[in-house]
Parts: sequence; structure tokens; C-alpha cells
Amino acid sequence: MAELAAEALLSASVILAREADGAPPEFFMVRRSERSHLGPALVFPGGVVRPDDAEGPWSETENASALAADVERRAEQPAPSFARVLACAVRELFEEAGVLLAEGAAPGADALVPARAALQREELSLSALLTRWNLRASYGALTAFSHWITPIARPSRFDTWFFVAEMPDAQAAVHCDIETTDSAWISARDALEAGASGRASLVFATEAHLRRLAPFGSLDDLVRFARTKAIPTVFPTIQRLPQGPTPVLDADLVDRW
Repeated sequence: MAELAAEALLSASVILAREADGAPPEFFMVRRSERSHLGPALVFPGGVVRPDDAEGPWSETENASALAADVERRAEQPAPSFARVLACAVRELFEEAGVLLAEGAAPGADALVPARAALQREELSLSALLTRWNLRASYGALTAFSHWITPIARPSRFDTWFFVAEMPDAQAAVHCDIETTDSAWISARDALEAGASGRASLVFATEAHLRRLAPFGSLDDLVRFARTKAIPTVFPTIQRLPQGPTPVLDADLVDRW
């Protein structure tokens, strides 16, 4: 009897980007710990939606509603709980990169560092954190980019929404040393070269996104593209190739996702 496929957990990942002095944009990437189901892979910050991501009046927030409407227009399969996906994106970026997409006067590092740790321990929700300092999540800083679902054959599966966000001024991106062990600002081409040379481990979805990002010469060009592109659902299949079981995209998706 065939085994049942693992549930694809609703997730969010943020492609945090910055300009690089006349060079192509750089992206903040973190290296997962050895304990991760991905091993020590180089990835964009992100993770699984938590139950407490549903807390707070997300659907009543103007920029959250605008982003949800934009995704409804561009996506093939809009998320049924998109407000939770947005909250997850903001929370995971703060947990894994220390970057808080929020409006209002944020406190200093002496308050944010322990709050970040409490969020990671699930002792604090994003809603409670924002309420504590009278902040509002800056959902308008997120641009939906893609929607990927892990192949059925994988033991761990995710239903992931990827977003592009520009690095805010007056903040610094730093990995957390809990779920991640290292981090770097790196161009898409340099990250791909690191993967090809064996200096970095790249999972299929990350490598595919880096290839999609590599042609853009400026952050403005990337953001313009991200705001107008269609968002088909990408659902790779596993094929047995000479190098072993390999994720493969449908031919009609290769150039349009």
C-alpha cells in the first residue's frame, strides 16, 4: 500500500534585499544548523506558520488587506489564511535575521534582543510584541514573489510563500545562532557559485530562486518585476535521473513562475 504524503505545512520565507553600490542587489541568507531537516543549507530566512500568528487584527490592517488583494489578483492558488502567512513572514524575519518590519518608534537593542529570544522560544507572539511597543507590522514592505509546494515524495513538506523585502534603514541583519549558525549578504550569482563549488549547500527551491534573481541588475528592477509578475503555484515532481531522485519543474513553469 502506498504511503500517505506528509502534510505540506503553511510557511513563509523572506528574500531580504539591499542595493550594493552599482553592483547587482545582495540578499541576506542564513545557514541552517546541522539539526535542521535541510542540514547546513544556505537559505532565505523563513519558517512555518505558528498558531499564534493568527493573533491580532491582521485582516483589518490596511496594508495587509492591500497585499492580500494583490496576491488574490496575481496568484494561481491564494492562501486560505493569508493574514497568518504575512504575520509569519514578519515574525520569521525578526527571529532569524533580527530585522523587524514595523511602523512606529521601535525600542533599542537592549529590549529587542530578549524579545527576539522570547519569540523564538514561543513565549511571545508577534502580536504581543508589537502591542508592547505600540508598533504596527509593515506588511506594505513585503511583495509577494512566489508560491512553492514541496514534492509529495519528500518526508518534510512545506507550502511556502516567498516575499521580497528591502532592507530597512537603521537596522542590521544578524543570524540568530539557534536555528541558524552563519549568515551573509551575497549576490545571487555568488551564492550560485558557492553552491556549484561545494562551498555552500543549496536546496532545489533556494537554487531556483537564486537563478530567478540573478538577472536583475538593481533592486528597483527586481521590485518592479516582483510587483507585477504572476504567481503560479510551483509543485515540483521527483524524477529518477542518472544522478538520483531529482526535483523537476513542469516545462510550462520553468520560464513563467
